[in-house]
Amino acid sequence: MFDKMMNAGVATTTEAAPAVVKSSTFKFVSVCVENIIDAEKRLLGAVFPRIVETEVPVSIANGVIHTISLNDETADYGTDIPFVLVHGFASGVGLWTKNLAALASKRQVHAFDLLGFARSSRPQFDSDPTLSELEYVQSFEDWRKEMGIEKMVLVGHSFGAFLASSYALEHPSRVRHLVLADPWGFAAEPAKADKQFNIPPWMKAVGSVVTMFNPLASLRLARSLAPYLVKKIRPDLGSRYGTEDPDAIYDYVYQCNAQNPTGEMAFRGMMCNFAWAKRPMCHRFGNLDPKVPVTFIYGSKSWIDPTPG
Repeated sequence: MFDKMMNAGVATTTEAAPAVVKSSTFKFVSVCVENIIDAEKRLLGAVFPRIVETEVPVSIANGVIHTISLNDETADYGTDIPFVLVHGFASGVGLWTKNLAALASKRQVHAFDLLGFARSSRPQFDSDPTLSELEYVQSFEDWRKEMGIEKMVLVGHSFGAFLASSYALEHPSRVRHLVLADPWGFAAEPAKADKQFNIPPWMKAVGSVVTMFNPLASLRLARSLAPYLVKKIRPDLGSRYGTEDPDAIYDYVYQCNAQNPTGEMAFRGMMCNFAWAKRPMCHRFGNLDPKVPVTFIYGSKSWIDPTPG
């Protein structure tokens, strides 16, 4: 979600330590564990009291994956296989807030923060894109074992869809159905990207700098002004993610990305000019076990190329 709109601005070669910056115009925004917990709770809103939180241990750097689980007490799941939701670049479990209740009316729902993002651990990933991708796959499998899930309906969005696809290639027996929403990293980079693909103007600018710098360096540099910056770029998010607390989404996005950006670094190692992957999924997705059903979902205004789907 957030990866579609965030990376505008000027990047920097150094990342200043997070701090509280005073301003007569903007409210203070500090960076600490308590703040991201509060931002997540505010964003989840009415569904929060029904959520069970778990910090699931994984083998990658002895880290933990922050997980939320949701049941509908009025539903009879029987032996239904659960939904497992994997968010996109620069976001976290909170971005599923508008989907959780509806999905939980059908099946048990689990969503987790990718390593390197939001409330999960932030290990240093391998600089090789193949190896860092496999580290994510291993963390998914560790998580599945710890959660005691035999099979799942695996739902990935954007960068999360890319990683979910990689997991399904390695562990097809664990995926009952693979659902890919605006999946990033499927198409190969065209020879003349600007002419052949409807790239938003902000992405053209970002693509020229993210190969050298972390994509969200400018967000961290903005510090307490960052939520205001996000609001200026995407003023519609406040209404889309809840009218009761329209600032919750902006605070959450900042808190998710204000810490050590190891997930960004892994993403940067996997991508070309932001819009494409160095190892595009189209070159290997045909190796997926044919027994695994796949559903592709694309938004009518998405910048993601739907051709591979």
